[in-house]
Amino acid sequence: MDVSAWAGIGGSREIADRADAAWTRISEKPTAIVIVRSSGKTKAALAAQTVRLEYDYPSNYESKGAAGASSKQAVTVFGIVGHDTEADTNIRRDDQFSADGLLYRVVSITRTQGEIQAKCEALG
Repeated sequence: MDVSAWAGIGGSREIADRADAAWTRISEKPTAIVIVRSSGKTKAALAAQTVRLEYDYPSNYESKGAAGASSKQAVTVFGIVGHDTEADTNIRRDDQFSADGLLYRVVSITRTQGEIQAKCEALG
């Protein structure tokens, strides 16, 4: 027995409503990204997807060492899952994409009802 459905929580309608709310937030600040996914030695570019990027400014710190200084750039990608009319955001750990002149790699994925979030860091 699906207790969540019986209790009226977590059902497909609630997920679609949450996905719709996530899509509304994405639409306020949309960015198109093209994911490049590696499979062994081959790389394939997926079709462009509309997501929301939020830069993690506190992590843009500078590290200093004997060899000089470097900085770490981080971004969170917000996408949707289970929307009535929009395709699910197709993003996985280790995927790469470019945004604002930087190449990012997905380091972790969090799935919630109606939404997917990817923590990413810049390469190089």
